[in-house]
Amino acid sequence: MILLQRLVVLTLLALFCHVALLVLFSHHVHGVAVVSSVTGSADPVAGGDYDVNDDSTIDAAAAAAASSLVINSHVDTTKKYDLSLDHVKNKVWDVILVTDSYGIGAMATEEDGLLLLALEQLGRKATRRSIEDDKFDDWDAAKLIVLRSAWAKFDYLEKYKRFLETVESHSFFFNPSKLVLWGLNKVIYLRQLAKFVKVPQTIIIYHDEDEDEPPPPYSELTELLNCTDIIIKPTEGNGGVGVKLINETNLDLYDEKMRLYMRELGQDMLVQCFMYSVTHYGPGEINVYLINGQVTHAGYSVPAKGGYLIHEEYGGDGDDLVPSEAEKEFALNVYNAAVGIVGVKPLYMRVDMMYDNDGDLTLMEIACGTTDMNFRDFPASAKVMARAMDEFLREKEREYELIHGEIPRLITRDAFRNLSYPYDMFGTPQRDGAYGKQNPLVRYNVERCITNCPINTTVICI
Repeated sequence: MILLQRLVVLTLLALFCHVALLVLFSHHVHGVAVVSSVTGSADPVAGGDYDVNDDSTIDAAAAAAASSLVINSHVDTTKKYDLSLDHVKNKVWDVILVTDSYGIGAMATEEDGLLLLALEQLGRKATRRSIEDDKFDDWDAAKLIVLRSAWAKFDYLEKYKRFLETVESHSFFFNPSKLVLWGLNKVIYLRQLAKFVKVPQTIIIYHDEDEDEPPPPYSELTELLNCTDIIIKPTEGNGGVGVKLINETNLDLYDEKMRLYMRELGQDMLVQCFMYSVTHYGPGEINVYLINGQVTHAGYSVPAKGGYLIHEEYGGDGDDLVPSEAEKEFALNVYNAAVGIVGVKPLYMRVDMMYDNDGDLTLMEIACGTTDMNFRDFPASAKVMARAMDEFLREKEREYELIHGEIPRLITRDAFRNLSYPYDMFGTPQRDGAYGKQNPLVRYNVERCITNCPINTTVICI
């Protein structure tokens, strides 16, 4: 009698689970596969048998069902949407030029001012802002951000790198941050470019923070390089900072500077032969400028008499130069090699070269980030670069209009801030949540029943 009662109870429980599940799913959405039993074929889309105790067969059936569902969507999945096109929508400025504390100087102000003027003459709304200005937080309010006279970047290097790592999430950026970061370290780019053009033979002295070892002997380095006048300089730096000419007359300076940069500042050091052509009686350093892959202008720089640094801060001087065909070809080879190595195209680049002690053109360095393009002496080139920026934005704006049916227009700063949220968010907002409130346990009930329901119970799978 007791056994019979238990059988009746089990039968009633199985029947209740069967009926309850049918009722629960009778009003469910499209995309449902009905399974005739726990060890049966999914009809119409599962396409195979599965065992409730074998996760792999369940996964296979679910995948087969999902692959046959009709997705109701207005998105044409055969076309690719350029997500970066959103960078031109609801912006305050067309262009922001990036500077820093160095930008207050007359040279940087004039340099950036010529480009701003050229952009405004093309009808573009442009401004100039400093990375170091913590009060300015509207970097995402520009369609295009262009790195210019941020020449003090090594004073705040980590902040500068964070800026580069995030800026392209909300705006177009030139030069591309991948290229700018690559160009920060002379060891990286010179080693790679040496496969395409001639670079000076270079010894790298790596620093070791855990050991207090003296720098390698001067005599050892000169023997390896086959020269007695050598240049030492940190791997990261610009504007001639840390560059020293060393020979037998100032070996104390060699020890002092190597220890300073390697031990105290944690920098690796480069050692190269001094190129005599840089001195005031030679052609100096040749600077070839490229915009959008074309040579636009060139110049040369020489140090003050008796000096060896070509920068204006150290008394260096220079003038216009009509580059030879060999010099233009050399610069283009460097440009194209950089594009091939990094995989992105620069808007602008400067290639610095010299004739080495054997009389061959040799790459000294490239500038593809905070590049002084010397618009001060070549104001027409500022207009060339502004036109390239304007054409780039016009193309993106045309693409946006074709997709959305409207021209992306600038808005006010107040309107822009009203669009902002206190948190970084993405995704589609919930409408009212009505479906979830009506069926809060759909998925839970399916999984529970597959696991716990008696054998031969009819279930419905999503």
